[in-house]
Formats: sequence, structure tokens, C-alpha cells
Amino acid sequence: MSAPNSPATPSTMSATVTKPLIYAVHSVEKTEAPGGAHGQDWHRYVLKNNSSTITGVRRGSPQLVREYATQYAEQLNTRIVFGPSTWNPRGRKPGPRNNEEPK
Repeated sequence: MSAPNSPATPSTMSATVTKPLIYAVHSVEKTEAPGGAHGQDWHRYVLKNNSSTITGVRRGSPQLVREYATQYAEQLNTRIVFGPSTWNPRGRKPGPRNNEEPK
């Protein structure tokens, strides 16, 4: 069992989440710097699950970019299992007040 403050990983997540929803690092490869950026050490990372692909670029060594992508995948997987954060709630916005007319 993981410590209370450690990030959830696919192996410690609820059994109700199906494997196709879990993101994993698919690849990390060297790429050119994005428009206007400097440096030679840019890498493209790809996260995948069975229905989605997320692609990003980050500067650093292949090992550092892979570590970043792994942490990113873990954060996404945690959101899938536990839902939105209380700091960033999602949902309906409140409707008009009783004494206001809808616009």
C-alpha cells in the first residue's frame, strides 16, 4: 500500500478504473526546438491510453523528459480515479438569481 501523500500509480488505483483509461509513457524522442525557442536538447514525449494520445515537448535530457512525462501520466491517472480537485472544481455555473432576468 502506498503512503498517504504519495501519488497514485496505476497499480495502486481503484479496481473500478479500467486499464484502457490509464495513461502511460509511449515514447520520448529528440526533436527540434519549438518556434522561437533556443537550445538543442528538446524532446517530444507521447502519453497514450486506448482512446487518447497526449503529445508535448520539453527541454532536457532524455532521462529528465521521461521522468517528467511519467509524473504527468501519474497526475492524469490520479485525476481519472479521484475526479477533479477541490481547488479546481468542475460543474455547472450557478444560474441567475431569483430577482434577475436571464440574459
